[in-house]
Amino acid sequence: MTFRTDMQDLVTELLAEFGTTGQLEFPTTGTYDASTRRATDPGPTTLDVVCSDIIDAVRKVEVDGSKVTSGKVKVKAEGLTLTPRPNCVLVHGPLATRLTVGEVTTRSVNGLPLVYELAVRSGT
Repeated sequence: MTFRTDMQDLVTELLAEFGTTGQLEFPTTGTYDASTRRATDPGPTTLDVVCSDIIDAVRKVEVDGSKVTSGKVKVKAEGLTLTPRPNCVLVHGPLATRLTVGEVTTRSVNGLPLVYELAVRSGT
């Protein structure tokens, strides 16, 4: 076995034992038409990608009278058809918590991604 295979097996084992499932929503964006100087409206379409095995370290705090959820979430890279990016939305947990992704860090071995670490935030 290679080091990468060993690490992938370890990541898969830990996430399967301690992780949850969810989905990433990628909102579609409009395009800009330079000839008309207007943006096209893409509508409410989103592209959903199922994430198996998510580990979160999210905390809920109150800021200026509003409840804010923020923290880091780790998502297994294997099986994802799209790479997480800022402004996509992670929906997970028993209450289908919606968290907006701010920053994405890739944890990889030999250039191949194992885990994406997402900085997430939500406010109510």
